[in-house]
Amino acid sequence: MIWDLVVIGGGPAGLFAAGEASAHFKKVLLLEKQPEPGRKLLLTGSGQCNFTNIRPLREFLLAYGEHGLFLKPALHQWTNLDSIAFFERYGLESMTVEDTGKVFPRTRRAADVLRVLLKRCQAQGVLMEYHRPVTRVKREADGTFQIFSGTQAYRTRQLLLATGGCSYPATGSTGDGYALAAALGHTCIPPRPGLTSFIIRNFPWTHLPGTSFKNLPLTIWHHDQKLKTLTGDWLITHQGISGPAVQNLSRYACAGDWVTAALVPFASLEVFKREWEARLAHSARLTLKAWLKLFPLTQALARTLLELAELKPAETVARCGAGWLERIDGYRVLHVKGTPYEMGFQHGALLKEEARENMRYLLQVNDQRVALPELQHHRHGHVGRYFHIQLPHRLRRGGRRLV
Repeated sequence: MIWDLVVIGGGPAGLFAAGEASAHFKKVLLLEKQPEPGRKLLLTGSGQCNFTNIRPLREFLLAYGEHGLFLKPALHQWTNLDSIAFFERYGLESMTVEDTGKVFPRTRRAADVLRVLLKRCQAQGVLMEYHRPVTRVKREADGTFQIFSGTQAYRTRQLLLATGGCSYPATGSTGDGYALAAALGHTCIPPRPGLTSFIIRNFPWTHLPGTSFKNLPLTIWHHDQKLKTLTGDWLITHQGISGPAVQNLSRYACAGDWVTAALVPFASLEVFKREWEARLAHSARLTLKAWLKLFPLTQALARTLLELAELKPAETVARCGAGWLERIDGYRVLHVKGTPYEMGFQHGALLKEEARENMRYLLQVNDQRVALPELQHHRHGHVGRYFHIQLPHRLRRGGRRLV
């Protein structure tokens, strides 16, 4: 038997493609290696499945960065409004979260999204076979394809790979499609982590999980070259840093890159110093502990910053001088060699003040990193903490580390 189309992969892309193609092809087969389809779909949006966003299409393209231009034709062909209308045609109403623009099924159940996709395939006569891991594909001289799964072999006129990436092996996303595509002559770009948190080995801020930062910049550096800066929300976790800004930035990072993270919303050290001088003029006896309460920092984080600068909370602002913040920035965290799946601090400890003469202390100034002794000659440096990282190739999903 020769199929008109075989779709490899039973995720949302494969299910939707098979259902759509069945309107044009009589004999459509979908092969899925798992016992059931849509495993990862059921996990999306914490099981609630935000299947699109209501924001304008131009904002969609910006969210994909430099890849937006590539996706533009597809997003114009099938818009977010088309997605909403599609599910409504099959009886699944949607709801929008106003502050984020995320669109969920009104039932808030990812299983209902999967149910619609399966219902459509069944209504269109798509045959679905499970427990069918595809191990090899071959293009024949007559243009047809041979597909091999265990002892089974299939022949088809058209072949569609919808195997997904390699982000969650437990759900079936093991990267099978890369080898299959390469076997057919395609050039595959090596996959790299994206939309993932930064895992930090021996993280010294494990006592601050949940500490969050609103609308502050994160920057990825490769050697001395700035790769990308994103401004958004991020937070400290038990193992490193995470949040929307971190996950969006992770797509640009490679092993051994630097990530710089601002902790307070000062545009520059000059702005900080002017603020300090203004406070000093009003009350020279204001303690550092009291002064830090004026900024969006938790008490635990403020206490940690003072410990890093080797200052006491009871010290007055007048006594310690404006240079205390530079002392905090003077602590550099170095990359630890070891497992390629984690980021690390050298020996899990911050370098001491005595080592400053032998170290290169960095701050982000005018899109460059400069030595701390030069700070008084520059403006527009972001006040923050700086981590030397190795990006994890083992992704975090669903609270589980995946092999």
